[in-house]
Amino acid sequence: MLQEIPEIVDPMDTIDLRQYVGILRKWRWVVVLITSMSVLTAGVVSFFVLPPVYETKVTMLVSQPATQRTTREETGVEAVASAVSRLPEMTLNTYVGQVLSPYFLDQVAAAMKFDRNVLGAKELASMVEARVIKDTNLIEVKVTNTDRALAAEIANTLSRQFLEFISKNSQDQMGKSVKFLEEQMALVKKDLDAANIRMKKMKSESSAIEMLQNEVDTRFQMLAKLREQLMNAEAEQALVSAGLEKAREILAAFREQKENQLNGIPMTDDNSAKVRLAQLESTVDAKEVEFAEKSARVAALEARVGELMAEAEKYQNQLVDRKTQYEQMEKQVSQIEETHRVLSDRILQAQMARSLNLGEANISVVSPALIPTTPVKPNKKLNMAVAGVLGAFLAIGLVFVLEYLDNTMKNPDDVRKHLGLPTLGNIPVIE
Repeated sequence: MLQEIPEIVDPMDTIDLRQYVGILRKWRWVVVLITSMSVLTAGVVSFFVLPPVYETKVTMLVSQPATQRTTREETGVEAVASAVSRLPEMTLNTYVGQVLSPYFLDQVAAAMKFDRNVLGAKELASMVEARVIKDTNLIEVKVTNTDRALAAEIANTLSRQFLEFISKNSQDQMGKSVKFLEEQMALVKKDLDAANIRMKKMKSESSAIEMLQNEVDTRFQMLAKLREQLMNAEAEQALVSAGLEKAREILAAFREQKENQLNGIPMTDDNSAKVRLAQLESTVDAKEVEFAEKSARVAALEARVGELMAEAEKYQNQLVDRKTQYEQMEKQVSQIEETHRVLSDRILQAQMARSLNLGEANISVVSPALIPTTPVKPNKKLNMAVAGVLGAFLAIGLVFVLEYLDNTMKNPDDVRKHLGLPTLGNIPVIE
C-alpha cells in the first residue's frame, strides 16, 4: 500500500508569533547594530553637529489710549471732526501683525546695524514669533537664535523699536489730522467772516424792519377805525333804508286812496290831499337822497378798507421776509461759529495727542527679554529616542526583507516549507 503523502500547507497560513520572534532572534545582531548606529548617529549630530538654539521672549501690555475713548454720541460736524482727529482702533491682532511686518522688522535690523544681506527682515522673520496670550491684553514675542546674547538683544531692541514705531505712526496720523483740520478751519473762518459782514449789514438795516413793523401797526390801527366807521355807516344806511321803505309805503297807500276817490269812493278835501301827497313825495325823495349818500359813504369806506388791507398785507409780507432772512442769517452764523469751535477743540486735542508718546502710553513692556541659559534646540534625548525608534523599525523591516529573500534550506523545516516533502530522517554532522 502506497504511503499517503501529507497535504501541502501554505506556510503563510500556519505562521504564528513564534516564527516572527524566531526571525528577530535569528537576525538580532542586525537589529541591534542598525538601532545602535541610528542612536549613535543622532547623538553625534545632536551633540557635535547641530548648533544649540536659544529662545527668549518679551511680553508687552496693550491698553486703549485715552484719546480713543468716547463718552457720548456725536453727530454732524462734531462726529466728522472726531473721526478725523481720532486714532484708528487697534486690536491685539493688529499689533501682532505690525510686529511681524517686513517693514518693521527691517527697521529693527537697521536699528541693530546689521548687514542687510546677512541679517535682514527675512532672516528676522524666521527668528521672531508673536502671539496674543489668550484672554489677556498681553502680546508675547519670542526670538530664537544660536547666539543667546543676540537673541535677547534682538527681543529687547524689537520691543523698544515697536514703541517708537507706534508713536511715530500715531504722530504722523495726528500730524495729518491737524493739517486737514487747520485747512478746514481756515475755510470755515473765511465763511464766518463773510457771514458776520452780512449779519452786520443786516443789523444796520434793522430800522427797515422797525419801519415795516410801524407801517403794519399803523395800517391795522387805521383798519380798526375804518371798520368802526363802516359799521356805523352801515347802521345809518340800514336806518335810512328802513325810513325810506316806510315813506314809500305811506306814499303808496296815499296814492291808492286817491285812486279809490277817482273811482267813486269818497275822500277828504282835494287841496289837503294834494298837499299831503306833495309832502309824502318830498319825504321819499329826501330819504332816497339820504340813502344814496349813506350808500356812497359805505362804498367809499369799504373801498378804503380794501386798500388798507392790501397795504397791510404787503407790508406784513415784507416784514415776514425780512425777519425770516434775519433768523436764517443768525442760524447760519451760529452753525458756522459752532463748526469753528468744534474744529478748534479737535485741533487742540490732536496737537496734544501728537506731542505725547502714544507708543509708551498705549504699550508697555511688562517682561523684558533675558539672556537664556539653556538651549531649546536640539533636544538631544528626544532626537536620540526618535532615531532609536526609527532605526529599530528600519532594522525590523530590513530583517523581514532579508528573511524573505533567503531561499536556502538549512534544516528539515526549510525542506518541508519550500518543497512540501516530509522528512524521513536526519543525518547528524560528526566532527
